[in-house]
Amino acid sequence: MELYIIPAAFALGTLMLGLLATEFLTATNTRFQTELSDEPQGRDQAARVIRALGATFSALAIPFHSMTEKLDQQLTYAGRPYGGVSGQHYLAAAMVLAVLVGLAIGAFFGVNAMVRGAPLVATGLRWWLFGAGFILIFLIMDVKGAAKRHSDEIEREFPFFLDLAVLVVQAGGTPRKALGKYVEAAPGTPLSREIAITAKDADATSFDGALHRMIDRVHPQSVKTILKNLAQGERSSGEAEAFYTDQADELRYLREEMANRAAERLRTNIVLPVFLMLMSIIVAALAPTIVSIRSQGFF
Repeated sequence: MELYIIPAAFALGTLMLGLLATEFLTATNTRFQTELSDEPQGRDQAARVIRALGATFSALAIPFHSMTEKLDQQLTYAGRPYGGVSGQHYLAAAMVLAVLVGLAIGAFFGVNAMVRGAPLVATGLRWWLFGAGFILIFLIMDVKGAAKRHSDEIEREFPFFLDLAVLVVQAGGTPRKALGKYVEAAPGTPLSREIAITAKDADATSFDGALHRMIDRVHPQSVKTILKNLAQGERSSGEAEAFYTDQADELRYLREEMANRAAERLRTNIVLPVFLMLMSIIVAALAPTIVSIRSQGFF
């Protein structure tokens, strides 16, 4: 009888663990479906899934506080994609997606290895870890890339906003009216979306405070500097037209300096490739002559 106690206890324990796992997965799936159904139907499907996954598994990202803060800042600089998901929810969703995609990759290569006679578990586990790590890194780097693209677009557009603000002020309008005019003139652009948020914020609070909150949402240092000057000018400057014109000229000067520095770096970086290309062309051109001379026994 004693021989059957240990196997029976092991089987009972395995059964209980299986029941607990099934209950957990069922509850998790129910919560995910609830979160997904609560998302607005008009929102992008990818955003709905990421937000629902993030809300369901948000506890997974709690130990990674510093990473979630950095992701939250990058998501802010990226214009809050995926329906304004937070850094914690995005990291949790990325971890779950990485595990699921990694499982699919591991299962595929594991079965493939089993068919060829290789060990199933070892191969599947190795590819699962590789796939999960790759997907997680990709999703995190994608946010950084989106933040850079969004910031570059804002920096490129900002001089046009300042030019329009000068025209509006010259026509007797206010800086606050210039915000609305730019949203109408360039709908859907990254800067237009940020300015639309700032305009609503200015209506609810103050123009000066809305500009300072926009400073926290944008990444380009040149844009931050101009916005700080605009906020300062809103409090102290009496001649808005001249002030906005000066800021537009200053930003153009900053952009010209940045372009010159980029051109200098490009010129420096291109010297070595050009030299190697010229050397290869010279060698290719002289190769027949060198072969002919050697065949005649000159050296």
